[in-house]
Amino acid sequence: MSSLTAELFYNKRSDILTERNASVPGFTGLELPDENIAEVDNRGFEVDGGYHQKIYDAFRFDITANFS
Repeated sequence: MSSLTAELFYNKRSDILTERNASVPGFTGLELPDENIAEVDNRGFEVDGGYHQKIYDAFRFDITANFS
């Protein structure tokens, strides 16, 4: 018996905590806080394949592979 599974994914996230690209003069002694202003796009694919064999009643083996 063999198996094959394939998946595609896309995930867009926003409101990721990061520093704003700005500055405050050093003599003030202040620092800008991190803000929820970043966005991240994740996309890709994954393929799983396998071969499963049962020999007699006492022995079984499985071979699997994953690629992403």
